[in-house]
Amino acid sequence: MLQTLRNNTRIILWIIVIAFVGFIMLVWGADLQFGPSQQGMAGAVNGQNISYQDYQRRITANLQQMRSRSDRETSVEEERAAVAQTWQSLVDEILITQEARKDPIPLSDAEVLYWIRSNPPDPLREDPSFVDSTGQFDMARYQEALRRAPEQFDWYEAFVRQQLPVTKLQQNVLSAAKVSQPEVDAYIRDRFEQMRASFVWVNPGDFGKADTEVSESEARAYYEAHPDEFKVGERARVVIVRVPKEHSPQDESDVLDEVRGYANTIRKGEATFPAIAESFSQDAFAEQGGDHGRPYTRSEIEPELADRVFSGQVGQLSEPFRIGNRVLLVQVTADTLMEGKPARRFATIERRIEPGADRLTELRDRVREIHTRAERGGLAAAGLAAGAKVDTTALFEPNSFNPLLAGVREAAAFAFEHPAGTLASPVEGANDFVLYQVIERREPELLPLEEVLPRVRRQVIRARQHEMARAQAKGLLDAYQTAGNLAGAAKAVGLTVRDSNRFNRKGGIAGVGRDPELTAAAFTLPAGTTSGLIETPSGFFLVRADSLFPVTGEELERQRAMVRQNIERERQSQTFQAWLEGLRSRADIEDRREPVF
Repeated sequence: MLQTLRNNTRIILWIIVIAFVGFIMLVWGADLQFGPSQQGMAGAVNGQNISYQDYQRRITANLQQMRSRSDRETSVEEERAAVAQTWQSLVDEILITQEARKDPIPLSDAEVLYWIRSNPPDPLREDPSFVDSTGQFDMARYQEALRRAPEQFDWYEAFVRQQLPVTKLQQNVLSAAKVSQPEVDAYIRDRFEQMRASFVWVNPGDFGKADTEVSESEARAYYEAHPDEFKVGERARVVIVRVPKEHSPQDESDVLDEVRGYANTIRKGEATFPAIAESFSQDAFAEQGGDHGRPYTRSEIEPELADRVFSGQVGQLSEPFRIGNRVLLVQVTADTLMEGKPARRFATIERRIEPGADRLTELRDRVREIHTRAERGGLAAAGLAAGAKVDTTALFEPNSFNPLLAGVREAAAFAFEHPAGTLASPVEGANDFVLYQVIERREPELLPLEEVLPRVRRQVIRARQHEMARAQAKGLLDAYQTAGNLAGAAKAVGLTVRDSNRFNRKGGIAGVGRDPELTAAAFTLPAGTTSGLIETPSGFFLVRADSLFPVTGEELERQRAMVRQNIERERQSQTFQAWLEGLRSRADIEDRREPVF
């Protein structure tokens, strides 16, 4: 089977190309293909329908791609984010295409020909006909094929004529993201121009005497004088019920039987270990025929795996064994030494024990039953009655992190879009089913003194420390005016002069850390001059600019191209997102998707 697939690689690649072009054509012509029927539609964009079939196909492809890039199970949150991104991408593609069709950008035959000749799509780049002996794409072969049989590329010309106006529209939008030379030079100076300074720091945190008893009357006075410090925004509380996707004993037995079947096939000589691993293994080494790539010592691998690797003979196939939710076969391929220690090279075939179709049906029925009971008597009671894990969040504000909501980020948004008592539809993720219900909503309010009393007392202590520091800072300034130098002034108030070492406008100062107000004030000083008293959130400072290290013309020239590219890339992203957001805000977008369950 594997050899057949390899032999038909070229055909498969062409199928991929045709499918890709077909989707683009679908985006352009969906209003004709779907007609007035609303059946099987995931939604619509300005009256242009999106079919469930295409939406689900895109979700499947995106999830498969995401899983293939990771050697671990994807989380519920990752999968739901991928689903949300799939929908948004479909909507955005249609919006951009519709915009390109409103006022078509002129397109010449010469432009189309140039694009076809110089921009072969990825499937053609991987076609064996256009790959040289080193495995690299050969542009000359591709262009020769275009010259000899241009009719074979009619499909690509059709795609380019459809897609190029969209590409040119996007380029026109991005061209508005201009970056001036002064902006580039200012960016470079902020990061490469440096200063070295001497300073005296009056740090409020050094005033331990302020850490004394704070009476309730003093705390109340501070609380009443600073109400904004103790206000909170809208808050909500949510009940969460999770039903894990636990496999059944039958699921485990089925996987063990499956892996035993692989072992028997290998022992009978009907297939090799690498061929089975490449076709059926679910670990990160499947594409390498199960080979882990290098020798390992016993201490470098899991104890359960090490027992099998270091107990058998080279070439011997292990019996199936389980590690967590994985069933493995191991074959040792070489014996060696690494830094004098015994080491072995080996290959694995791994299958994960996952809930089967029957088990998933059983779990879904259980979740539906919990949801039905929750509609009548609340989710907390329904979850407890079913023996499920029930959690209740603390009150939380919008956009705040709540560990109980990990994996169901949309639950936080749901809590502020619906009144207390609202029960959400169940959510199915990779590892569990999640149900949640809003149980409390609170409007913005000033928290009562009793609730925030410890925080009020800390604020009072900080205010005392700041005032003590202010008094010492005033004495420092008076001493400087008398002594005429930092060393004499510092000694007069019991402080020391510190060396900043070199720093730039965006970095921190040794011993102080990042303080933008302090660095900005320091860079206004000519070399050899001393500041007045500088007050920042970190405390009070007297600063003398000892040395300035300006950016040289050579450094500017060396950095300009790269910096301009970085700024342009960031600005283009911002410009394009703002333009796209404008399209979204003006569009009539219908989302008819059902909850993912």
